[in-house]
Amino acid sequence: LADFSFPYAWLDGDCNEIFIRVRLDENKKQKQKKRHGEKERTAVMEGIQHRTISTNGIQMHIAEKGSGPVVLLVHGFPELWYSWRHQILALADHGYHAVAPDLRGYGDTEAPQGVDNYTCFHIVGDLIGLIDALGEDQARSLISSPFALS
Repeated sequence: LADFSFPYAWLDGDCNEIFIRVRLDENKKQKQKKRHGEKERTAVMEGIQHRTISTNGIQMHIAEKGSGPVVLLVHGFPELWYSWRHQILALADHGYHAVAPDLRGYGDTEAPQGVDNYTCFHIVGDLIGLIDALGEDQARSLISSPFALS
C-alpha cells in the first residue's frame, strides 16, 4: 500500500485491490523544507517520461512511468498531468503503466480554436486515441479528478 493523500482511488486487480490514498499537505512540506533548510527537490519526478502522441487530430503531451496494465490518470480543471506525479510513481512501483495526459487545451497539449472542439466526446475520443497510441486494447483503470470529464 502506498500512503499518499487526496484524491482517493481504488484499482481493482485480478484478486487484489490496491488502495492509494494521496493527500497534498503543502504546509507540512513547507515546514519540513524550512526546518531542514532543503531546497525543493525534483527527485519526486525521477523516471517519469514525457512524450507527445497524435490522437484524435491533436498532439497530446503525456507523462508516463512503469510497465504492466495501463492506468489513465485524467486531471480536472484547472490542473495538468503534474497533479498526478505522486500517483504515477506509486502505480509504477506496484506494476502498472501509469499514464497522465495533459487534456486538450491544457499544458503542452494542442489547443484547437473554438468552443465546439471541447465537448466530452472530444475528450473521450482523445483518450481512446491515446490508448491506441500506447498499443493497448484497453486501459486497466481510469482515474479522474473532479471536473475532468464533466
